[in-house]
Amino acid sequence: MMEYGKEQDPHALALQLATLTAQLDRSVGQLQQQGGQSMRAMQTSAQTLAQQSQQLAGEVVQAVSQQTHGAMVHGLQQSLTPLHQATRDAGAVTTALAQQLSALRSAQQSLVWKAGLALIIGSVLVVGGCGWAVWKTQRALKQAEFPTQVLEATRSGAITVCGEALCVKAGSKPQHYGQNGDYVVVQPTASGGQ
Repeated sequence: MMEYGKEQDPHALALQLATLTAQLDRSVGQLQQQGGQSMRAMQTSAQTLAQQSQQLAGEVVQAVSQQTHGAMVHGLQQSLTPLHQATRDAGAVTTALAQQLSALRSAQQSLVWKAGLALIIGSVLVVGGCGWAVWKTQRALKQAEFPTQVLEATRSGAITVCGEALCVKAGSKPQHYGQNGDYVVVQPTASGGQ
C-alpha cells in the first residue's frame, strides 16, 4: 500500500505495477476462457435440441398408421417449423454473443494497457515530486545554516559589537580564506564572552 508523504522506492513501485499488470492479464484470460466455454455449451445445446427434435419427429411418424401418415406429417412439419426457427435463432444468438465477447476482450486488453500506463505515469510523477521536495528541503536547510552559524559565532563571542562597528575575534594566528586570502576564519571562544 502506498503511503503519502513517505519516499517510495522506484523499484518497489515498478514491482507493484508489474504485479498489478500480471493480475489484470490473468483476469482477462479467465474471462476469455469462461466466455469460450459458455459459447461452446450454447452451441452444443442448440445442436442437441435440433437432433432431439428430428429424432422425435421420426419416432412420431413411425408410430402413426399409414392412414393418418400424410396428415400427421403435414401437422408435424407445421409444429416443428417454430422449433427449427428457434434453433436457428439460438445459433444467431450464439454468434452475436461470440462477437460481443470478442469486443469485450479487446476493450479489457485496452483497459489493462491504459491502467498500466496510468500507473507508470503516476509513479513517475510521485518520484519526481518527492525528488523536487527533497531538493527544495535541502536548499532551505543550506540557506538556514548561515544565519545559524552567525548566531552561534555571536553567542560564542567570536563576533561582537565594538563601539559602532562589528568586531571579529580571529585569534593570534588567524586562518585566511578565499582566493586572495581576503577573509579571516572566525575562531569561536570556549567561554562564550567577549
